[in-house]
Amino acid sequence: MKDKLILKQYDLAEYLGVSLTHARELMHMDGFPTYVIGQTLYTTKPAVDKWLLLEDRRPQGDTINPAELIKLSKLREAR
Repeated sequence: MKDKLILKQYDLAEYLGVSLTHARELMHMDGFPTYVIGQTLYTTKPAVDKWLLLEDRRPQGDTINPAELIKLSKLREAR
């Protein structure tokens, strides 16, 4: 996993330390860097890292909670 650049849903879950369900939700969320090839969703580590930095509005040093980001994104979509 350490050397992978392209991530599937289960790779993303492992990379972020979240459940497979949260990884799937992230990959289906508008604005998340997801690429579709056939019926499979992919993302890349650099794209995920950049997305997390852009989404994280808290001061440096705070931990990033992907579940919180999912909630925030859903609230933005509802507006």
